[in-house]
Amino acid sequence: MLGFDNISAYLLEELFNLKFAAKDLERNAKKSEKSEKEEKNKLKKVKSGSSTDTLSVTLLRAGQ
Repeated sequence: MLGFDNISAYLLEELFNLKFAAKDLERNAKKSEKSEKEEKNKLKKVKSGSSTDTLSVTLLRAGQ
């Protein structure tokens, strides 16, 4: 059976892993939000000044 020290060490390691995972998720969320904004801006530019062919290609690429 695990002693108190082993349980404490295990819990501290798990806490560290959870904090690390949370930071990683936050970083990925920020990157995704930035990417989404960039794609929306590209789409706005295409909508405002391009032909329907260019718009169709851009929309197809966005769906991939």
